[in-house]
Amino acid sequence: MRDPSGNPHLLPRMKIRAKLYLVVLPLVSVVVILAALFAYSASAEALEKATREALIKKAAWLQDYMDDQAVLLVDEGYLGDEYMREAALAGIEKHAGDLLQSDAEIIAAFDSTRRLVFFAGDGARKKDAALLADFNRKYLTVRTQSDAFSLQVYTAHERRDVLAVLDGVIGVSLLILLLALLTAAVFLHFLSAAVTGPIGAMQAVFDAYSFDRLSGKAREYPVLDVPSQDETSALAVSYNAMMARFAEAENELNRFARGREAAKNIEEKRRNIFQLYTPGEVVQKVLKTPADLLAGAKYEGTVLYSGLRQLSPLSENLPPATFVALLNRYFIKMTAIVRKKIGVNFNIEGDALLAGWGIPEPHAKDTVNAVHTALLMIEAVLTLNEENDKMGLPPLEVGIGLDSGFVTAGNISSGLKVNWTVMGGPVSVAVPLQKLTREYKDALLFTENVYKKVYAYFPCRFIDKVMLPTSPTGISLFTARLKITDRQKEAWKHHRIAVKLFYARKFTEALLRFEQALLTDPEDGISAIFIDRCRRYMKSPPPPMWDGTPPVFPGN
Repeated sequence: MRDPSGNPHLLPRMKIRAKLYLVVLPLVSVVVILAALFAYSASAEALEKATREALIKKAAWLQDYMDDQAVLLVDEGYLGDEYMREAALAGIEKHAGDLLQSDAEIIAAFDSTRRLVFFAGDGARKKDAALLADFNRKYLTVRTQSDAFSLQVYTAHERRDVLAVLDGVIGVSLLILLLALLTAAVFLHFLSAAVTGPIGAMQAVFDAYSFDRLSGKAREYPVLDVPSQDETSALAVSYNAMMARFAEAENELNRFARGREAAKNIEEKRRNIFQLYTPGEVVQKVLKTPADLLAGAKYEGTVLYSGLRQLSPLSENLPPATFVALLNRYFIKMTAIVRKKIGVNFNIEGDALLAGWGIPEPHAKDTVNAVHTALLMIEAVLTLNEENDKMGLPPLEVGIGLDSGFVTAGNISSGLKVNWTVMGGPVSVAVPLQKLTREYKDALLFTENVYKKVYAYFPCRFIDKVMLPTSPTGISLFTARLKITDRQKEAWKHHRIAVKLFYARKFTEALLRFEQALLTDPEDGISAIFIDRCRRYMKSPPPPMWDGTPPVFPGN
């Protein structure tokens, strides 16, 4: 073995292990450090952005509440009454306190002289309230103006509390770096040993057989110039002689590998076919804990039940093949949306789809994902109807009901057919809610259990309070939108005030507000329903123990 000039053994010798250490360990360090810096920066920015968005929403809710209080003062004739104004401010302060979800959040209001009018939050932070008007860097702050009460309102969250979750990122990153370096060093140690061990053994064999024992003469091998002095250079002379045998062995290994790959592909195809009938999440968990999952277990989650309205005329008027193809296109889109939002498709029966979130595996924001799925499904049906119109097919109308709570999930079998599905209260509620969507002319209805978990993420509104066959008392219904127009926002505001008046039994005043909501948005069907109720109750008031539910269950 020679260097490029022909002189033997003049190149500096370096072990393969040392080469691996010099290349891999610095690379691992750089990658971990860059990842930690990026994670910290991105996380801090995302946390502050999310916190500011939450503050903006809370400020908007408080602003709406203050506007409502101002409207009530005007409507009740207490506009100049200082006592009623103070009472209204006390109510606003209490509502502001109800909006706070953390000890690090505060809401403070100042008059034109910067005098603190009210304060909501941890009393120990009250001394910080005076600094909010100067945009103290200690807090993330959102400022709003209440002209009705001549107040500047600051909704704030302590910045240190927002970023507290990242305090340990640097320490954890250093720990990860040390662990990564240690792991890499151990891995490289065993890797280099695995590489150089066989090489050394092969070199010994080559050296033993490089002498022809029969003739007593050394074999002639071509001398190759190699640009390094490590263990592999010793194999250079024997490489060409071994290539034929290696090629034969490689062909055999390739045939074996192709056989194994073919077997793996067959297994994967079987698995994919099974997942067409059973949710993929269920398949994964069956492999981990088959006994518990198949026997039945209780889960806390959110259930979605959707169905198509007026499907019978479609099935009667369309050719069977066209009707089935239409349903298949519909369900392909709907189930894809469910899976995209980390949901599980349980059953498809006729035109109905049953899906769930948090079952069998919980994920972050399961209920939010469920409502988002419902809203995306409604939009997808509109897109599908545009396609149907171009194909000369009739439009589809979807109705969706949602409820959250505990369900039982398990393997239900008749002996001939097996289905892994869910049962329980949320399913029994979601099904009639889906049917009620036609009565209320709204494609989406959900319960208060769902509303409490999603109102901070979507524009939501109260629909009605109804009696269901599965509920001994009236339940409140809500709906949501991905976004609303300014006209809808104004109509919803009138509707919200009208609902309060309605349940306070002030039907005449409520009627005026509902009519204003319907005038603002002529497509506001729920306001039209309440207008009719107000007129009936003005003629025949409900009994003293009336709980707000309509006298007759809708649809009966």
